[in-house]
Amino acid sequence: MRPVGAIGNLRGGVAGALSGSEAAGAGHGAYTKTGRFVRSVVVSSSLLPVIAAILVSGLVVQLVAHRLKVPSVIFYLLIGVVLGPEVLGLVTLDTFGSGL
Repeated sequence: MRPVGAIGNLRGGVAGALSGSEAAGAGHGAYTKTGRFVRSVVVSSSLLPVIAAILVSGLVVQLVAHRLKVPSVIFYLLIGVVLGPEVLGLVTLDTFGSGL
């Protein structure tokens, strides 16, 4: 049986510390100069403006709710309907894939 984890990295070299898919290079990521596998997150360029719009609208909603002295959840629900598939269609099930 081969040691796995930090001890495996010391005893069995880099290959001993990596799982099968990482050792084979499967998935998204790269090996550093020290031989450590680092996963990278692949984000679509069309997804970044959507996330930015959601964050900005959340800040605006919070400011408006604070100024009008009403619960912000009311405005969060309204902005969700506006940004969702019912009105603008900016956020749909296809936008975030299986992450939503």
